[in-house]
Amino acid sequence: MATQPPTLDQSQADALVRLSVIHSQQQVGKVAATQTDLRYLWDRVIDPADIAGSFTRFAVGASAYIQQARSDAMPLATRYYRDSQEIAGYTRQEDDNAPLVTVNALEADITALYVTGFVTIQKQLASGASMDFAERAGQAAMLRSAQRRILDAPRQGIIDRAAQSDQTVGWARVGDGAPCYFCAMLISRGPVYSERTVNFRAHDGCGCGAKMCFRNDPSRGWTDQSRALREFYDANKGDWRSAYNREMRNPDSPIRATMNDVPRSSFGLAA
Repeated sequence: MATQPPTLDQSQADALVRLSVIHSQQQVGKVAATQTDLRYLWDRVIDPADIAGSFTRFAVGASAYIQQARSDAMPLATRYYRDSQEIAGYTRQEDDNAPLVTVNALEADITALYVTGFVTIQKQLASGASMDFAERAGQAAMLRSAQRRILDAPRQGIIDRAAQSDQTVGWARVGDGAPCYFCAMLISRGPVYSERTVNFRAHDGCGCGAKMCFRNDPSRGWTDQSRALREFYDANKGDWRSAYNREMRNPDSPIRATMNDVPRSSFGLAA
């Protein structure tokens, strides 16, 4: 194991939290640009008179957008990891010179496009909805799914690097500024130290990110937000979803005070 740097002071710990939030927001911002491209492609290609045939053409083009966005997200995640090391006082190890990488997931991307976009249209039409409404519902579902599939790559890359490094004790979930009740519950659980827990649980439209937890951080990865959510969850676990949503509507909520009030992706809002 490399020489342990001095214990982080409060300013360094706060800087690591800010960096992780900024990184998550930057990733969501990049995805929003891709979602704009996907929306334009949908409007140009999807033909109400031939949903099946036009969706096949759409899926081919959309999967290329998604794969490119996933690849573009990885250099930003690599920079976040290296900047975090610098703030924490760690020197770069030999393995850290290799950038975080993603894998080709073309088949899974196309499947996700069909399961969300095409299937949603068919279900809406079967329920009696108009073609216009069914198309809009299918497009919204497709865009949320695309956000998750793109962001899964940098999130998993950071988690994998945390599991491999002797500089970290694990990783923690970071909200996007307005986490839903499900994500807030997961944030309330605090850092993940077990190597067995290596997958990031995300729903379609999820804008959360992963934060590195370094060995010299006395908080062990806990933040004001995760502690506040932990306390609130313990007091409201029997009615968590309703209690959390009510709390988020309260402008004076102490939990809201721990969150950065930033807009989420225009097209990536969770249903």
